[in-house]
Amino acid sequence: MPALAFPCEEVPELFKPENSVLELTDGSRISIFKLCYLVRPTDGRSNGDYTEKSALRIAALPGVLLKLSNFFRVKGLKSPTQANYLRFLQNFFDWADLAENEGRFEAVLTDTGLAVAAIEGYNAWQKAMVQVGKLGLNTASAHVKALRTMLSELHEQDYAEETEVLAASNRTKKPTVPAESSDVQHFLSAVAGAFDLCAEIVLKPGYAEEKEWEVVATNGATEQKYLFRRDADGMVALDLACMCFAALAIGDSGTNEAQITRMDYSDEIYEQLADANIVTMRRKEVKFRAGGKEVPVHFTAVVRTRFHTYLALRTRILELFPNDDLEAALFLRLVVAQKTEFASFNAIGCKRVTDLLDTLRGRFNTWFGLPLPKVTLRQLRLHTGNKFTEIAGPKVSAERLGHSLRTAIRNYNNGPQSTRNSELGDFFGSVAKSAVEAARTGDEQVPPDTELVTGACKERGKPQLLTAAPVTVEPDCRKTEGCLFCAQYRVHADEKDMRKLISCNYVMKRLALRSGSANDVEMIYQAIMARVHTLLAELSQRSPDVFEAVKKDVQVNQNLSPYWAARFRQLCLLGVITAPVDSQEGAGA
Repeated sequence: MPALAFPCEEVPELFKPENSVLELTDGSRISIFKLCYLVRPTDGRSNGDYTEKSALRIAALPGVLLKLSNFFRVKGLKSPTQANYLRFLQNFFDWADLAENEGRFEAVLTDTGLAVAAIEGYNAWQKAMVQVGKLGLNTASAHVKALRTMLSELHEQDYAEETEVLAASNRTKKPTVPAESSDVQHFLSAVAGAFDLCAEIVLKPGYAEEKEWEVVATNGATEQKYLFRRDADGMVALDLACMCFAALAIGDSGTNEAQITRMDYSDEIYEQLADANIVTMRRKEVKFRAGGKEVPVHFTAVVRTRFHTYLALRTRILELFPNDDLEAALFLRLVVAQKTEFASFNAIGCKRVTDLLDTLRGRFNTWFGLPLPKVTLRQLRLHTGNKFTEIAGPKVSAERLGHSLRTAIRNYNNGPQSTRNSELGDFFGSVAKSAVEAARTGDEQVPPDTELVTGACKERGKPQLLTAAPVTVEPDCRKTEGCLFCAQYRVHADEKDMRKLISCNYVMKRLALRSGSANDVEMIYQAIMARVHTLLAELSQRSPDVFEAVKKDVQVNQNLSPYWAARFRQLCLLGVITAPVDSQEGAGA
């Protein structure tokens, strides 16, 4: 039977997977042809009946083998480990093609929509095998994790966040522990400053020589000075700048490392940056290509204003170290090759960004003399996910971070412990006080509430600071946001006040200021949206039927309260509403 040398750089045009085996570098062979038949022997024998040839798999396997080849090379896996992965894949298909699955997973190699169900189904089957004593826990865990890794690679999506699988007996999956906001701010401030300094050293060497090589990182309360070593050359600065920018892109947008490493370069990026779609007051959507798919990423000005500088650094890398294979890669960094018998120095080349954070920490500590805060990539994504959730809720957060709603709720809605501890008591007290029952006072001895555009005021003209109010918002009778965070503010669980607050939410979610909006503006916006969402949740509990009826009327029929209807028309004329009014957003609006 014909054998294909594996891993391979390319697949010959005459390659027929249904009649071929894979030959690894150690001489071992894998019967890849078995995957092309839906009915085949599953007891380890090669001899037997092979029927129901799958055209879908035959067409998919050349591309699959190329992706797995690249994965094995990047990871530096040796032949025995490669063979284990491929055998694990065969074992998975032995389960997937069982009659009880009714051919459901025939296209799992190419259909992204089947991947999660396949991993979960295979995990459940392996678990059952463990429970009846046919498999050991560690063996079952290795099989499922290998499958999840390969499908993540083939579909260019991190299914580790989408699925939970069997854990080996000596390891248990731990949830992501949120990093303190101050640590995240310090980390992002440090890498942004390091990028600016290193880029200047590379692109403006004469100008940089006259300046202090220092970076001042801040977390909003304290500052930390980092001094860059003067003996660092341009190559050190170039490599460090590229890694800092990749880490900054992940921390700013919430994009996962797998997507960053696969993003493709094209000249359209310049046009995308110049004409990015506004999604919030500070964030804009830039669309990239990754693995043949369009990937929307939401950046603030922190990354957008530095992107052209990074692209200039990328051009410099490819000028110094041409590499046709990497011309299409967006995120690059330098790499030092191993010494050879023909050279007494380390040759420098370039590669895609991989193993980002560990390498960045080592480089940063070496050249700046101080470590970065111990923040992981998942913690950076968690921090960004929390910010998205505060403004627009978990559904939007899930869409912008590129995973399911279940994953967003399970993994990306968990704030730092210190913040949760300090806010819980004040939070429940303020909500209970502000959201009151529908009945309004009829007692002539008690002054009536003053009507507001978002509810009512207990005592107009005498603002009081709400215990749980953020430091960015002061109580002010002249401003809507000032009323929301005043101890005198009330919103009744009746149709009138519900319509006001739901209308406010409807309009506020469609606001977006132009680029250059100040950080404190978005902080206020985030605080307002968090406050409105909290009050709406409380109202929905107190009068659920009325609440659902009003919400549908506002969101579907656009029947806003008079003030917010007029305000919405005005904002449309001013051009600061990002999306046209439609009736398709439903309850998620």
